[in-house]
Amino acid sequence: MNKINLPDNWSQVSISQFMEISSLDKDLDNYSLMVASILSNVDSEEIRKYNTDSYNRIMSHLSWTNTLPVDGNWKPILEIDGEKYGFINKLSDLSLGEWVDLENYIDNYSNNIHKVTAILYRPLITALNDNFRIVEDYDSNTMELRAEFFKDKVNIDDVYGSLVFFSIIAKMCTSNLSHYFLVRSQMEIEMRKSGGNLSRRKRRELGRKLMKEPEKKNGLGTLLFTDWQRAILQKLSPSAS
Repeated sequence: MNKINLPDNWSQVSISQFMEISSLDKDLDNYSLMVASILSNVDSEEIRKYNTDSYNRIMSHLSWTNTLPVDGNWKPILEIDGEKYGFINKLSDLSLGEWVDLENYIDNYSNNIHKVTAILYRPLITALNDNFRIVEDYDSNTMELRAEFFKDKVNIDDVYGSLVFFSIIAKMCTSNLSHYFLVRSQMEIEMRKSGGNLSRRKRRELGRKLMKEPEKKNGLGTLLFTDWQRAILQKLSPSAS
């Protein structure tokens, strides 16, 4: 039997491998065998030929795969081949285009983990402290290239916690985003029309519309959206991990 190399934990598993494992049906009889094949890069039929003791040792060694990566292990800054990539500083910094892309990818999350990661982690310009980072502006073209790069260069343990928290908050927020940006655009148009001198009453009316309409449609207003942003940033702060 040829020697087989197996990872000891999720910190040695790439995003690509995790995506393959996530796509498997756990109810399949050969699920554990397929996981072993993905993580060892050895054909499953070859592993089947191993004697019982060797096969059982492999399965026992991979028992940690029955538990998902730990949420708190994520890193706000990734360093890969001498380059640094920082997690976005605030969810409120995301543009409508970024939210739309993220919403599409989250709908098929297990196949798009690398793309979600590439949107949230971008080339780092500077890190002023542990909680404040400046990253490059979003570019869908460079994101696609970075996503492919991340698939095999980033281990899932370094980013899993940030992706879990973000996906939860994003699913809760995206239903209100279209209305949010529509009304915000209307307010900007009104401000331009007034030469930046929009009356306090008019600003209050537009702001009230911004908060109340989502509540009528979904029962969740922009005020809650802001609260979710605040909560997720607290969870994603390095001091909480």
